[in-house]
Amino acid sequence: MDEVNEPHIANVTVARNWFSASLWIYGFLVGFGLLSWIRERGLVVDYLAAESGTQRAVLASRIEDNAVLIPVLLYTVPLLLPFAMFLVWKYLMSRVVSESYNSHARFDPTLSVVWYFVPILNIWKPYQALKEKILILGFNSTGGLKLWWFLWLLSFALSFIASGILLWGEGLGQYLSAINWAVVSSVVSLTMIAVWWGLVTEITNTVESLNGEQVEKSNDGLDELIEWAHSIDSERVKLANETGAGDLQVIAQEEFVDRNAPSGFERQEAPGEERKNPTTEDLQAFKWVNSFVQESEGVLTEPKIELRRGESGNDDSFVSVAVCAPNGFMQRFEARVPDLMQEKEDAHDLLDGLRRSG
Repeated sequence: MDEVNEPHIANVTVARNWFSASLWIYGFLVGFGLLSWIRERGLVVDYLAAESGTQRAVLASRIEDNAVLIPVLLYTVPLLLPFAMFLVWKYLMSRVVSESYNSHARFDPTLSVVWYFVPILNIWKPYQALKEKILILGFNSTGGLKLWWFLWLLSFALSFIASGILLWGEGLGQYLSAINWAVVSSVVSLTMIAVWWGLVTEITNTVESLNGEQVEKSNDGLDELIEWAHSIDSERVKLANETGAGDLQVIAQEEFVDRNAPSGFERQEAPGEERKNPTTEDLQAFKWVNSFVQESEGVLTEPKIELRRGESGNDDSFVSVAVCAPNGFMQRFEARVPDLMQEKEDAHDLLDGLRRSG
């Protein structure tokens, strides 16, 4: 971990504070818009129920006064400021995570922001980029992220529906329909704002915990890693050291995690979803893996039961573990549960055979 990360962490906190302030201003405007829509709906309903022409004339003028103001409040400028602050925060947070954990992530800090502006791909790529970062930070669940992203997409969809009816609908019936959609959109947006703020705050608090003590520990670990690299019989490490070609630290940490990965496990390329309701076989495999995780003295950590759609199109269960190099670099490895259970059975049979022969 580089020493300049401490001011980088402070920048993440400052960005979070600006984001929070702008988000709550936006939330106030959405709340005001919601109350205005509810009032507008009452006017339209009263107009449709009015019996005299005089009543309708008065109500019609009040409806016309509000018709342009509310869409401007709800669907235009106010969201731009918190969104811009969020992108700044996300870039700074992603940079700190990448540097602090020496991680070779699929989404670098710049890509984490750029994906929001790529049509079609912006439906899922920004979510994947943020999910990758919180998994690196050690979050045990991505439930908050999933909820925010669902509400984020839903609020946009509902806003587009309401705006479309407002722009192209004709008659008070269509206008009343647009109001109903706008009310639902506003409620979803207010919920999304609360979840959004909570998610950013939780991630920032975790980033802030990467303090100076961890910086020193990481630097000590780097020395330990390089010393380990010189002590092993690895042609790749020797050639990198002799020629000066390549990054010796990266090569050493890759050698470390590969040599300490459990037998039968492969590098995890795409994290799966944490499985909340594992089967009996899943739990048996997890218990077995956890037994040698506990004996690894910190080299192996964070065992998880995960679910991912395999090449066959079926959902496969995996048990994954993180292998940690002394300098803090982490790489997850995984194995399919059926393969683990077969390996466990083979090990059990071998042990029984040794016992009988003894």
